Amino acid sequence: MNETTETTEQTETSEAPVEEKEAPAAEKATKGSSSKLWVVVGLLVLLGALAYGFNTGLFGGNGSSDDSGVSAADATAAVARIDGVEITRGELNTKMTQVKSTFPAGMADIGDEAAFEQVVLNEIINVHILTEEAKARDYTASDADVDAEIAQLAEMFGGEEAFNTQLETAGLSVEELRENMRNEIMIRQLVDANTDIKEVSVTDEELQQAYDEAIATISPEEAPSFDEISEMLRTQLLQQKSVEVINAYIDMLREGKNIEILI
Repeated sequence: MNETTETTEQTETSEAPVEEKEAPAAEKATKGSSSKLWVVVGLLVLLGALAYGFNTGLFGGNGSSDDSGVSAADATAAVARIDGVEITRGELNTKMTQVKSTFPAGMADIGDEAAFEQVVLNEIINVHILTEEAKARDYTASDADVDAEIAQLAEMFGGEEAFNTQLETAGLSVEELRENMRNEIMIRQLVDANTDIKEVSVTDEELQQAYDEAIATISPEEAPSFDEISEMLRTQLLQQKSVEVINAYIDMLREGKNIEILI
């Protein structure tokens, strides 16, 4: 079985942020059990702030192909197979474009394009496996559940108009968004029921250590106080621990799959 070795953890940044201005968004992301799952598949995120280690996940879906510079034959060529189900070049290219559209200013240059491609492909595979497992276990999401999640996202990003602008930038239709969100809710149920993610917590000692590391290279005059960024740091640590739990679960599910990487 051929598998990529990249995991969701590669989407995280190693340094803790210190900008107080990000705290409101981080605090919103901690509300409810969904906050942990919004970290699961960081590279398939529609909306995110990778520079600050804070991601929301809108899972999966094929999306509309972005075939600029790609022939029709290339767009339908398989780049991976999961138990015989193909992921196409068109789907991968579309997802890469959507991911790049979420990068904050200053992160447009992803460096090694081939490595980035492999990471995105790996995350598409992870989402496929999680979605199929959720469906096999008969998890469901109602239209009302989807509506509530989308409304929460729109509020987080400053209202419906700003949210719709972000959707347009990412090239994601409302129908695709709803399908992605439906899959996310189902995956959330799956992970909540089959892992210890609800038990993830952050101790005061871990929070203090994160703060000390965050301000280690900042002059005392410029460093924010512990109170100013403690909730943001707590959110990051919860996300990091949640990702570890989820990755372990994904690794277990992948063991039973025939995964072929074709690029």
